Amino acid sequence: MGSFVYLRVDSNQDDTKEKLRDDMVNEPVDLPANEHESSSLESEQPDSSQIIPLNLQTESPVMEVHAHAHTPRKKWSHYLWEFLMLFLAVFCGFLAENQREHYVEKLRAKNYASTMIEDLKKDIKEVEDMNRECLAVLNAFDSIKATIYEGAVDNKVRGSFYYFSRIGSIVPLISWNKATLTQVIQSGSLRYFTNSELVNKISYYYASATQIDGQQETDRRFREKTVELRNKVLNNFQFSRYAGFNISSDNLEDSLLVFRVPLQTNEPNLLNEYANSFENRRATLRNLTSKYFPDLIATAKELIEILRKEYHL
Repeated sequence: MGSFVYLRVDSNQDDTKEKLRDDMVNEPVDLPANEHESSSLESEQPDSSQIIPLNLQTESPVMEVHAHAHTPRKKWSHYLWEFLMLFLAVFCGFLAENQREHYVEKLRAKNYASTMIEDLKKDIKEVEDMNRECLAVLNAFDSIKATIYEGAVDNKVRGSFYYFSRIGSIVPLISWNKATLTQVIQSGSLRYFTNSELVNKISYYYASATQIDGQQETDRRFREKTVELRNKVLNNFQFSRYAGFNISSDNLEDSLLVFRVPLQTNEPNLLNEYANSFENRRATLRNLTSKYFPDLIATAKELIEILRKEYHL
């Protein structure tokens, strides 16, 4: 069996420990005797750069909590004023943009009006020139018809028959200066012109020009038949002497008009058919010279006057 050892702790042991602690506190500390010893002690101290700082904080940092201040609720009138201010800002922006668009449209309309006036002036001159050419072609028809009625003597006719056959084969075509007009109508820019009278005149002028184009196309188709018959009636060698002349030629010698020139054939039925081919063209050209050309020139002049007055040009 094991034995037990009993240790008795006396209360005097605690007193002994207490006394020992007091003696250690009251014990004097020996300081170095001289400066040399003091410096030696300092040298034995570790370098400050080698000292590792210790974080003695053991408690976690306390986070600050900011409580939101409760602001008083705004009145309904405040929200109403905010809505009104926003509405007025948007509305004023809309008015400014609308005003700017109106200004730009007026500026574009003025630019269109300026270029259109120049185009109309050129068209008037072009139509007047075409009117004179059409009248010259109509006179050529009369001369050709008179020569055919006289008949060919020994299968020969005066040189004027060849010359007027050349002029009668011309189809006067107008070279329009309507780039601005076409752009205004086809691009929808006609809305820039707010004057209803001006808009109606522009539309009417455009329609008149289109009708003239249709009449000239009809004349061109009749002319093809005329040229076909002409090539059967006239001698090609003789006709080549007159083929280089046109309505405005002023170097035609009188001898070429009176000189008697042989025909390719003087068959009466063919000559009669040749004369009739000019009659079909005569009706078309008379419509142009007596109706379409004068009407278009008058409309163009009215348009110029309205554009100048409307846009102070």
